[in-house]
Amino acid sequence: MRSANVSTDAKLLKAYRSEVAGVQLFKALLWLQTKERQQLCSLLILLEHQTQAGLLDLLQRRQIQPGSLLLSKIGGFTYGFGLACLPWKLSLRILMRSAEPYLALFRHLLAHSTREEQVFLSYLVAHEEALLAFLQQEIRGDSAPAVRHIRGMMHKSIAPPASKIS
Repeated sequence: MRSANVSTDAKLLKAYRSEVAGVQLFKALLWLQTKERQQLCSLLILLEHQTQAGLLDLLQRRQIQPGSLLLSKIGGFTYGFGLACLPWKLSLRILMRSAEPYLALFRHLLAHSTREEQVFLSYLVAHEEALLAFLQQEIRGDSAPAVRHIRGMMHKSIAPPASKIS
């Protein structure tokens, strides 16, 4: 049965599209970077893929069709390539400002989620907090603690629980 909460559905779709764009953003961003920064971007791509997959699963459980993702992909790639052309720390500052509204969105989704969705949406909030912590620490020149935290998150199972069949 399709979800009755259109507002939450639209926000989940926005969250999913943001993760799709995030993958493309980090793919474009790694092109003009040093090997070390390429490794950081690759790690962030994996994190975005993980949350993207969890959100897609959640959308499917709610019977929400994501539709075409072409604009999300193009937008993310274009934004990432633009950031790649800027000095690294400036790119990170811009990215930080861009990510903050998504943390608020993810927190809102968590606050209005069902019990079954709370584990995954808690992870989604933690994912965005980890990304922001990484950006802040990388700007200061020491992202090692945040990178360790992100690597730890990669090993967690975050799939939303299977819907109960009656």
